[in-house]
Amino acid sequence: MTALLNDHGFADVTHAGPGDMVDAGLWARSDALRPARLFQVADGYIRMVS
Repeated sequence: MTALLNDHGFADVTHAGPGDMVDAGLWARSDALRPARLFQVADGYIRMVS
């Protein structure tokens, strides 16, 4: 994820998956309310090009 965002002009990128954002008890659910593994939350800024 970091390399992808860096290649598209982002710098100082951090990212986390859903398992890193919720309590382990919520992640271990077996029903439809379990967080999906299909996304990442990313934070960064766009490098200025001169």
